[in-house]
Order: sequence, then structure tokens, then C-alpha cells
Amino acid sequence: MRYDIPMSLDVYAYVRTETGGMEDIDDSLPSSAGFEKCRKELWGSKAARSLRLKVLPRLAHSDVYAETTIMLDNLEADLRTVLANLDFLAERTPYGADYIKERTSNILGAVECAQKYSAGCVVIW
Repeated sequence: MRYDIPMSLDVYAYVRTETGGMEDIDDSLPSSAGFEKCRKELWGSKAARSLRLKVLPRLAHSDVYAETTIMLDNLEADLRTVLANLDFLAERTPYGADYIKERTSNILGAVECAQKYSAGCVVIW
């Protein structure tokens, strides 16, 4: 097993089944939210926290399950804030603005997909 390969931080939309399982939403494909190290170096960074993000900084310590309308709305607000502050984050983290924009857009796509369903959820893990 190789340990030098960066692990991926994935995001996708789903609904909970009656038994509590996770069922992928058909039009949502898993996307990348960055490398595993983005948890602390980007989403949970001091720069990200200084933007007063509510959901994304939680990735520094755990996976994020946005399973309520409030959580989805807060996650969407975080993502819109990140998009409005790409240069700020690029200057203060090891990631360029294009990298941050692409990962943010991936997460936003999952949020928008989940919002089409009354019980839609998003996981970042």
C-alpha cells in the first residue's frame, strides 16, 4: 500500500432511506472537495474561519452532513462567501484561486442538486 498518495475529500447529494441509509440522488455524481489535507489547510484554515463560515470549517475535525434545510442554506451561504473571497483565501492558504473555485463549485453543485428534493442532503467526507 502506498501512503504518499493524497486521499480525496468527496462530496455528493443523497436522500435518507426509510431505514436510515444513504441513497444517491440520480443526477448527483460524487465530486471532489479537494484533497484530504484541504480539511485543515483550506476549509478549516484560519483564513476561512475569519470569513465567519458556519459549516465548512467543521471539516477540519469531522465529515459534514447537511441534512436539514438550515444546514443546506448555511453551507450554500459559506460557499457563496468563499466564491466572493477567492483571492483572499488563495493568498492565505496553499491553494490557488482556480483550485478553490473548482472545489467550491463542486460542493455548490451538490447543494443545488439536494435543494431540488424535499429530503435532499449533502455529505462532504
